[in-house]
Amino acid sequence: MGPNLYDDVTSGMRKVVLIYLTSGDAGKPFAADGASYPFMREQASLEATDWMADIEKETPPSRRESEVVELEGQKVERVRYARTVSYFLRLPDGNFEGQGFEGYGLQSMRKLQTKKLEALESIDKLGAYGDWAALVGALSAIVAGEAVGEGRISVHVQEVDARINPGDHADHGAGAEAMLEALSRVPTVPCVSLYRHIGYAISHMEPNLSVLDLQNKAAAFAVLSATERRFSGVHDWNRAHTVYLPRNYFALGEMPS
Repeated sequence: MGPNLYDDVTSGMRKVVLIYLTSGDAGKPFAADGASYPFMREQASLEATDWMADIEKETPPSRRESEVVELEGQKVERVRYARTVSYFLRLPDGNFEGQGFEGYGLQSMRKLQTKKLEALESIDKLGAYGDWAALVGALSAIVAGEAVGEGRISVHVQEVDARINPGDHADHGAGAEAMLEALSRVPTVPCVSLYRHIGYAISHMEPNLSVLDLQNKAAAFAVLSATERRFSGVHDWNRAHTVYLPRNYFALGEMPS
């Protein structure tokens, strides 16, 4: 979703809210320390966001503030830095096709959506979503709370039409569908600019970013990768990930349409 994210964060003029539904944990255990793979991924994401927020600033860095908030009965980690807000629901990684991982009882958002699960528990044990409506309700609460005083908002999700966005991760599709449902339940947001991004399929599409946009997107990803390496000794700066850097394909519409 870069360079859209980079542009919004570095402008410093708008609040930017990032919602991380799953931990991308690959079935690995969670703990609030550097030895934990999912915690390392959170810290890398936060470092990249903080770095973008500080680019145009001549003042000392802001102070990162973290709290556990309650959303529709669910406890969620909320982290604020400058004009950015990050939510970590820490749902289990659903694996590529939504089959889940053994380490978390084969749970996934897709299984919750299709009623193959009675409940979906977060990997930090703070939340347990009894059904799909509970997850959508938590997202609606985030939108309603963060949109207060913001007027028109922009929302970025993955494209849910498999004909346009083939071969994407099941979590990407389920997460986008949950957010679209959540938006329809927030009457206080009168109009939304909706960006629907193509995911993994862009790796086979023509590069379409300008030199400047590519530089900015690559720099943010380099910060993320360097943080991963500092925490764990491994990182994602490899061909499997950098192939996405010079590309960004999306359709822009509105809700309600």
